[in-house]
Amino acid sequence: MLEKMKPSRWTARRNGISGIGQSRLQVKTAVKIQTKAFPDRMRKLHKATEAMAGKGKIQVSVRHLQQGQLDDLMVKTGLPEEEIHSLYLSFTRYDIDDSGYLDRAEVRQVLCDLGLQPRGCEEKVEVHEIICDSDSEGLRHHNFDEFVFMVKAVRERLQQIQLGECMLLFEDADIDGNMSLSIKEVMDILARRLHMIPRTPDEIHEVSAIFQTCDVNGDNNLGFEEFQEFIQKARAKMMMLRREEELTIAKAFVLHPDIVTEFRMDLPQLWAVFGRYDRRGQSMVSRPDLFGLLIDVGICPVKTQAVCEQFLEANLVNMPTAREETDFPKVLKMVHELRTQAKMRACDDLLDRFHTYDRHKLGQLHYSDVYQILADFKMLPKSREEQHGIVTVIERLDTDGSGSFDFEEFQDFFQRLTEQVQMTEREQERQMILAMGFTENHLHVLRNTFFSLNPSPLNGKIQQIGLVSAVSRTRDVLCPNGVDEPSVREITRTAQQAPDKGISFQEFAQSLRSMNATKEDDAGDD
Repeated sequence: MLEKMKPSRWTARRNGISGIGQSRLQVKTAVKIQTKAFPDRMRKLHKATEAMAGKGKIQVSVRHLQQGQLDDLMVKTGLPEEEIHSLYLSFTRYDIDDSGYLDRAEVRQVLCDLGLQPRGCEEKVEVHEIICDSDSEGLRHHNFDEFVFMVKAVRERLQQIQLGECMLLFEDADIDGNMSLSIKEVMDILARRLHMIPRTPDEIHEVSAIFQTCDVNGDNNLGFEEFQEFIQKARAKMMMLRREEELTIAKAFVLHPDIVTEFRMDLPQLWAVFGRYDRRGQSMVSRPDLFGLLIDVGICPVKTQAVCEQFLEANLVNMPTAREETDFPKVLKMVHELRTQAKMRACDDLLDRFHTYDRHKLGQLHYSDVYQILADFKMLPKSREEQHGIVTVIERLDTDGSGSFDFEEFQDFFQRLTEQVQMTEREQERQMILAMGFTENHLHVLRNTFFSLNPSPLNGKIQQIGLVSAVSRTRDVLCPNGVDEPSVREITRTAQQAPDKGISFQEFAQSLRSMNATKEDDAGDD
């Protein structure tokens, strides 16, 4: 009987990296070690792997650029090889039929993915002209060479337009007048002025890496030219990362193209709200939680729970999407249907307003009329966040950069703005409650209890006597380890002394928080 031969080292190694059994653990350990030792190299490898296989294990078609074409583009454009390869990957992602061409709508989508989305009227007009000029044959589609030159031209033109804005940002942040900004000052600009604070570890890493790249002399400060380069690169990178996030969500749920078109820029925010109500972690929301979710995303036009439920019940009863448990795509369809119904209900009133503001009877309104419209509807922004929300809505709707809108665009503007204002209010309310030390579950209980006490439709306040019943209904959830009885007696006494006094949701939550205040203080002292 022949002795069993020992496998060769090559065969053993091949089996060792196959990802099966113990070897899988070894591979994962090796990846962790390499990631810790060479984070940038491994991040680049991870991105390349995603490009080949697709996020979420979605296989994508991969094509390669011919070396001759690559060398020619590097000479003509001055762009590095890595960037041209990256542009080719973005180009082929949208060239579904492998024709070698993208139409204008696809080109605009790719520009957005590259972080080159125009934001103001002037930027949109300039980008539109560049797209038209790059279509040398007038066929309304673009090959890859034309696309590369177009991207380069758009990037340079946007940098010229944004020069004045960057100068104002720089001077405003340079308080000590030393003509340089630290990373803390730069991050403050991103958060306070550009509303682009990094939200994820990837975004923080990319912004920090861009700062180091732009800091040519390595003094951890940016001069004006370095700052201008940083703003353009950081804005482009963060927009690109967020567009990838939107595309990932759309692919993960195989969303219909029409739904993607309507919600694409809102998908991360809507998905985050959905996740807060997905209590079992199964990507499903129960019917009771559906009310809170739809209110949080701004689709419900009132503040009181009773009227909210009547509104939603009346609109959801005939919807095939309204079931005991609802997944994310069905929530999006539901929001679409409720949004359409809301526009139809407000159509006549908005049409009268439209004709009133259309003084020249051209069938169009200019964006300079926006603040007058908001004042008439008592929707003027009360904070920097609300003002930024209005600007965002305008930029999303003004796709052609005309600076004006017809009646259909006016309807969309008013509906989206209403949603944006209400969503901002609910988010501010949520942040306030979390800052008090409550959890998401506590917030859910507090809201349900508060709304069940029939807030006034005029000011959204409840009578203070409602605190007495609220204490007994929430104490087990808010204080599972027991309550501070003296605080409970104080809440009851105060409520009985002025039972008809109106209190807001913030005052309501603050009062109930005191039930556990003494115990928290004792724990802190210990």
